[in-house]
Amino acid sequence: MKIPGYFITLILAMVFSSIRAQDVIVRALLDTNKALIGDQIKLRLLVESSKNWQVDFPELQDSLTRDIEIISKTQPDTATGMEGRQVISQDLLIAVFDTGFFEIPALTFSVRTTELSDTLSTLPVGFEILSVKADSTIRDIKAIYYVPVSLRELAPYIIGLIILGLLAWFLVYYVKHRKTSIIRRSFAAAHSSEPPEVIALRDLEKLKQEKPWLDNRVKYYYSRISEILRTYIESRYSTLALEQTTDEILWSLKPPVCDAKNMNKLSSILRLSDLVKFAKVVPDVEESAVQVDVAVEFVRNTSVTENETVAENEHEQVMVQNNSSS
Repeated sequence: MKIPGYFITLILAMVFSSIRAQDVIVRALLDTNKALIGDQIKLRLLVESSKNWQVDFPELQDSLTRDIEIISKTQPDTATGMEGRQVISQDLLIAVFDTGFFEIPALTFSVRTTELSDTLSTLPVGFEILSVKADSTIRDIKAIYYVPVSLRELAPYIIGLIILGLLAWFLVYYVKHRKTSIIRRSFAAAHSSEPPEVIALRDLEKLKQEKPWLDNRVKYYYSRISEILRTYIESRYSTLALEQTTDEILWSLKPPVCDAKNMNKLSSILRLSDLVKFAKVVPDVEESAVQVDVAVEFVRNTSVTENETVAENEHEQVMVQNNSSS
């Protein structure tokens, strides 16, 4: 019987392909064949071939079988083995959450050259998962162990308590000092032998005679005007004007306590004084000369009558007695 030539050619090609495929070896290796339930086992996929072969590893997702889960996997890594052959490896961490015997199925690799292509599979690999032995020994309950507290652990709390104590002391001191200051000044105003406007007008007249704005003592001049007016306001309206800012004074004297016209006079003097003292503004001589006259006019316009003075003194004496008793 005569065999067709193309059939012979086909058989020879298959045999040659099978022989060439033997040049590639694929293996699946486990680092152990026994493990406890939940333990991670390393599975290494290994391909050994000559360098003219290109290898495609199997595409694996998150599990090998229903029971074998893939925890993580590395990228294939190529190295050179004996006789110049290439060795490609990939490591997988697998875990099984059940007991018994399990088998890693055959994994298929695609191999090819410029002339040939083929598929090779690893042999199945079996392993056993053992259960964790329960410890049935009955033991006494251990007593509570008290860990001593170190100074380093207590340091933040100690520092915090010190800071809180200082803040509390400062608050008490401030309130007490402020209350004492109000009582002292109210008592001094109630027992003063001269009305506050008399003292203020006398000091302003003395300052006017000195004319310090002509001797380059502009800062002293405006500081003195501000001090005289604040002292007058403190006695006249029973407020801590010497300890208040300009805005706080103007707010405490806003109508109906003081009318708008006199408020404008006071505001212009105090704000100009602040600019000279803090912003180093130097007004011209004419502007400085009129400030003392404006201050005199403010004091005269806001001074109390005799009846108002008697009523205010009686009111201040009552306030002093109440504060002293409290």
